[in-house]
Amino acid sequence: MTDKPARATSPLPMSSTGGGPEVLIVGAGAVGVSLGYHLTLSGAHVTFLVRAGRIAAFDRPQRIYDYDTEAVDIFSAFNVADNARFLREHDFRFVIVTLDGASSRSPEGTKTLQQVGRLIRDTETPVLMNGMGLGLRDFYAQTLDVPQDRLLRGFLGTLAHQARAGILTGQPAALPPESVDICIKHPPSRVGYRIAKSGPAAVKEFAELYSRSGVSRCVTIDRRIVDVVGNAAFPLYAVSELAGWPSFEDLIATHPELWQLAVDAQREILRTPSNGWFGKLASLTMGPRVTSRIHRKMEQDMKPLELQAFNKFHHGGKVREQDIRILRECAEDGLRQSHSMPALLNLLNRLEHHSR
Repeated sequence: MTDKPARATSPLPMSSTGGGPEVLIVGAGAVGVSLGYHLTLSGAHVTFLVRAGRIAAFDRPQRIYDYDTEAVDIFSAFNVADNARFLREHDFRFVIVTLDGASSRSPEGTKTLQQVGRLIRDTETPVLMNGMGLGLRDFYAQTLDVPQDRLLRGFLGTLAHQARAGILTGQPAALPPESVDICIKHPPSRVGYRIAKSGPAAVKEFAELYSRSGVSRCVTIDRRIVDVVGNAAFPLYAVSELAGWPSFEDLIATHPELWQLAVDAQREILRTPSNGWFGKLASLTMGPRVTSRIHRKMEQDMKPLELQAFNKFHHGGKVREQDIRILRECAEDGLRQSHSMPALLNLLNRLEHHSR
């Protein structure tokens, strides 16, 4: 982070006066811009905290292509800063950290979180974490130096990617790729964001705020689903990488051994003793048939965006380090409790050889 002053890229003043709450979004990649866009439609005043040298990228509006409408929306009502200390006069109602689990723990990510912690430590501002990983909540609480009850878990339900990722499909011929920054695809349910249920009233408040956008809505989900079932998806991304990222339909049909390995590793993660009875129940439910049905349906729901092309870009690239770290943490957690993890260890071994 540099010491350059915060710089606005929209005519909106950087103040809390204007009716809507102020929201700070840490990170302005596809996830951050998608969130900021929808929250702005809801009446929030959005400020992005970006890396040093990134402010210039936001001197112009962000152009957002919607797969559903095949239209480009112009997102200009935001502010941007590259150092949290220039935002001390702001009364942020929410802080959303879009860094993945590995990026959060990196030296740069840690430094950014420490800056944000100094900004909000003496307030009651809740923090929404979008990264995943065992022990990540403890890391955030320690690094931000805030109580754990101020840490909420959130997940983007909308698929969002940079147009330069090379996976933009279904666009009108008249729309050149260079005219778009971010591409978004909502599920048929229009659930663009999910937040884990917890005690603070802030969960309900944020869900209501996001849903006021009129084009996307936020729902709450059981925290046990987030903490237990969430990690069970990562073996599927791992075997997809080993198979070359075919569609789930082809993966299941032409790579039955890899598919079974993913399902077995998923079951081992769910049955880890630390997941208790809820994990055992989930392992009985999330068998190969249910897992297949879920991902095949998602593949159809997200068309014309090719789901596995998106997963290759996102899980095979941007957050791959986070994903593999989660698999290793799950294996270590199980072994510490004398829980056999042969499928997951086999999968990790294959990934290591594949990376070489």
